[in-house]
Amino acid sequence: MIRDALASIVEARSHDSNLHYLDGTRLYDSTDAVIHPLADALHPDAASHRLIGERFADYAFSPVGPFADRL
Repeated sequence: MIRDALASIVEARSHDSNLHYLDGTRLYDSTDAVIHPLADALHPDAASHRLIGERFADYAFSPVGPFADRL
């Protein structure tokens, strides 16, 4: 419900080129939990942090990402 609400807000404010929304499940989702389980069901370990960081960088600095002009 929260993800839908946030996406809706960002869409409604689409005129603001500085406002972006990235659903966290694009960085870590239930299929990742099989390979990289969260020991306490909340905090990622070092390998999971690396995976999440690499996915964020791939998204954010891609040619259409929010930081594309900062390469």
